[in-house]
Amino acid sequence: MTDDTNFNDVEQELLRTAPRRAPAEMRTTVLDQVNRELRSARWDRRLAQVAAALTIVAVGLTGAVGWQAHHEQVLAERERPTPRAITEVAECIRSVTDEPTARSFEKKLLAWRSSRRPEPSLGAMQRAIAEAMKSLNETGKDG
Repeated sequence: MTDDTNFNDVEQELLRTAPRRAPAEMRTTVLDQVNRELRSARWDRRLAQVAAALTIVAVGLTGAVGWQAHHEQVLAERERPTPRAITEVAECIRSVTDEPTARSFEKKLLAWRSSRRPEPSLGAMQRAIAEAMKSLNETGKDG
């Protein structure tokens, strides 16, 4: 029971003493620092929100540009018919060699055409064909 009486005595003594306030200078300093921390926390939150919004915008723009580029490429490939010159060259090769060789040349010429280079001239196509025929002759595929 002595422990309880000592505790009660201490409690009574604490209740009788008047609470002391912090010195005015210290109170002002502490409150200023607390306000500064709260303001910086608000700015941190705002900056985080801006960063998140910019990330979302960047992802959206990247997706839109990628979709547009793919869509334009699909449209360009779909809308461009095989030029008459390439078709004629493929027919000429087909008459001299065989179907797979003619199809291979036609694919190569179409790939060359769609590789964003200027349209191949008839002379450039003839040179390309001559080089290809030369390589075929050298490998022993002259049909």
